[in-house]
Amino acid sequence: VINELKNSITEFDYNPESGMLIEGQTISTLPEDFTGTSHCADLKFTPDGKFLYGTNRGHDSIAAYQVDVQGKLTLIEITPSLGKGPQNLAVTADGKFLICANMPGNNVVVFQIDAKTGKLSPVGDPVEISSPSCIMIR
Repeated sequence: VINELKNSITEFDYNPESGMLIEGQTISTLPEDFTGTSHCADLKFTPDGKFLYGTNRGHDSIAAYQVDVQGKLTLIEITPSLGKGPQNLAVTADGKFLICANMPGNNVVVFQIDAKTGKLSPVGDPVEISSPSCIMIR
């Protein structure tokens, strides 16, 4: 779960017998030294479940995490979203690319996902689009 106002992600364990979610790890989406105002908006997994990405609106970045076999998160990096207010993310079905909609920044940015490390690298220049808020891949 991405915690919009707390700038964090919380991992939950699922108990199939009771149907209960049990709160586990909570990890920040922001650098420790960041003192400004920011809010989260979206998170997406790669199809293989190895990596998770979350947006930071205000810090204007994407936090990347490695997901271990127990579902615990380890921060990989926090990458600039190359636009203002990253609102929505999409990961391609092959897990090779992440697309970021920077709504108030009026652009969409494509990042390549390193299959081994989960790190993001921009592909090309941001594409200007008026107030993109949701990305859907068919």
